[in-house]
Amino acid sequence: MVGPFAFYRTAEPYVKKKTAYKIGTAGRPPRACCARLHKAWGRTCGTTGGFCMPLGKVRPPKVSDVVAEELERLVLEGVWQPGERLPPERELAERYGVSRASLREALQKLEARGVVEHRQGAGTYVRDLVSSNLTDPLGSLLLRHPEALPDLLEFRRALEGIACHQAARRATEADKELLRRKFAEIERAHELGDAQAEADADAEFHMAIAASAHNMFLLHVMYSVFSLLRQGIASSRERLYSSEGVRQELYEQHRAILEAILTGDPDRAWAAEQAHLKFVADRLAHLEREKERESRSRMRLEGMGSRGS
Repeated sequence: MVGPFAFYRTAEPYVKKKTAYKIGTAGRPPRACCARLHKAWGRTCGTTGGFCMPLGKVRPPKVSDVVAEELERLVLEGVWQPGERLPPERELAERYGVSRASLREALQKLEARGVVEHRQGAGTYVRDLVSSNLTDPLGSLLLRHPEALPDLLEFRRALEGIACHQAARRATEADKELLRRKFAEIERAHELGDAQAEADADAEFHMAIAASAHNMFLLHVMYSVFSLLRQGIASSRERLYSSEGVRQELYEQHRAILEAILTGDPDRAWAAEQAHLKFVADRLAHLEREKERESRSRMRLEGMGSRGS
């Protein structure tokens, strides 16, 4: 059936007898709400037993609900990352064509959901969607017990292996362009010999890979893993990039990962990532052993000095 009332399904035709209507097998007249439609179209409603289903009122969603849903989607998809400041209210209101009051109400709803937080005088920031009740104790654990680091790196290998594999399968042209730009930042820092900048660009490159996998849960767990790594191995990370020959090796490994993803080879991307993270884990373990040896040597030296005095 076509026409403005196409949602009225065709059922058994009714027979008009004077003022009575026989509908279906119920033999009951249609309700007044659509009797005129029946008469005009010569059709029944198609409801069981010939009864009409009265249409409820369609209530349009509130503007603030629509804006809140869109902003939340951007956070979930990694357009805005944990700790990142959202654009000013005026800019967001203009972007979505809504009033600042509606925009403010949308932000309040997101704050109530734990997606963002408002900082007095500083703006609105994206919160880490993985509970700090999990990440804070684990960060403290790493600081007190460095021997737990291999477990975190093993977990990272599992996550990033999946991320690279899926990124090679799912990355869009925009994702690939972002990966090229992140790798270019690694190249610039590498050429300048800036170990700290290269380490930071390294982390950004891996997060761009996670975003290219197009899995929201994977992306936000990866954010938390990198947060833990920054807490637990800050000094070792700097030493890793300062070690002779290591920076060049890491640079080549990142290039291999990038090329595998750009060419759409999931297995090669996974293998390149696994080789890279095994190298990182081995080097960090070596640096930790060196640090322990240095600490023991210093303690012996200081002990001898105190006895000699």
